[in-house]
Amino acid sequence: MPETGPNLAGQPELTKRERLRLEEVAFLALVGLSIIGESVTNYSPIISFWYWLTMIPVFAMTAIITEWSQARARGISATNVILIQIVHWGGTCIALFATYSLWHVGRLGNEHTGIVILLLLALTTFLDGYHVGWRFYLAGLLLFAYTIIAALLKAVIWVALLVTVPVVILGLYWDKHHPLPTAAKSLGKR
Repeated sequence: MPETGPNLAGQPELTKRERLRLEEVAFLALVGLSIIGESVTNYSPIISFWYWLTMIPVFAMTAIITEWSQARARGISATNVILIQIVHWGGTCIALFATYSLWHVGRLGNEHTGIVILLLLALTTFLDGYHVGWRFYLAGLLLFAYTIIAALLKAVIWVALLVTVPVVILGLYWDKHHPLPTAAKSLGKR
């Protein structure tokens, strides 16, 4: 029997299965967008600037939707969830502008700029794992791997795909046994 019922705000909450599906879809979206972004970053710093500038709100919305579904189940205010995510991803947006300012004045080269952006996104995504869930940790680790691969190799997409497959498998099937700290675990849930 699914666990449903109103939360503290009186809104119906998602079942555990629906929350799990939402988290899995969000994880797969992050991985897919990261693969595209990694390829774009290797191609052109200008295009990657616009790509990542567009993706930061997408990543933020993915985090907000995922965390919101969990927060509703725990009776936590949606306003608090949204504010935390806006500050978290807003900081990344500021760092993105700072990085491209350094590129614009010649302090960073084309390929270095893309690598720094990947590193920023990796760190932001990884750190959001505590709030949103352990799959964000995995997506952040995947972005860290892409950063290293992009820094060391020229034919990155094939190596990146080899790294991506096991991470996706972990992300879809490791749900109950992950050792990573999350807000839900801290509160004794899940």
